[in-house]
Amino acid sequence: MKRLVLAAFAVTFAAIVAAPFALAQRTQLITVHYNERFPYMYEEEGALKGLTATRVIAALDAAGLNYRWIETPAARQLTLIEQNSGADCGIGWFKNNQRERFAQFSDALYQDQPIAILTRTAHPLFRSNRTLHDVLADRRLILNTKVGYSYGEFLDYLIAEYDPVSLQSAAENLTLFRQIATGRADYMFVAPEEAEAVFALPDLSAAQFQLLTPPDMPDGEERYLMCSMNVDPRTIALFNRALANL
Repeated sequence: MKRLVLAAFAVTFAAIVAAPFALAQRTQLITVHYNERFPYMYEEEGALKGLTATRVIAALDAAGLNYRWIETPAARQLTLIEQNSGADCGIGWFKNNQRERFAQFSDALYQDQPIAILTRTAHPLFRSNRTLHDVLADRRLILNTKVGYSYGEFLDYLIAEYDPVSLQSAAENLTLFRQIATGRADYMFVAPEEAEAVFALPDLSAAQFQLLTPPDMPDGEERYLMCSMNVDPRTIALFNRALANL
């Protein structure tokens, strides 16, 4: 009889402990923001796919979380998450000290290849062995940058340190690529995965560009699901648990 009572108590206790997690699953609606950025996230035949999106969808579904998708420009995603007015998450963001002050991050979704320098083919001021420090210090060159965008802590620090001549834009990377092709800017930093995908677009071709990896460029950055502080930490824990089992 005592064993039956203890067993019943153990079952009841386990249910009480699990209840907050189950409640988080059922009640909190997470808004997951994305902007099409091949090959990380893109729509194909009505479904969202990509190097980061596919893993996020699989983990959200496996964890049984309540979520919805909204296509949102990257700058707007950052504003929403920082304002913390809702349960908002964005796919594929880099983690840095500034963002960790106002956002929560999942475990890593994907690690990029080392970031490359994208410039025009046969640009007279570029050669394959130029170091990153040498390029950033060259005042003849215009760096194309995206407002509010992080290139990872290492590059963010060097860009701030050298303060190169730059052209800043709130546009998506495709526009920045076109600005390089037309000579409005001389170079930009880009993950090779993304550059190769964009070269397949009708109005751009690989022949217009060269990708250079400086010898002092470190390993690529990891990408995360970045969420506002309003997202229940237990929800992120459930997501991470599911992500680890993919």
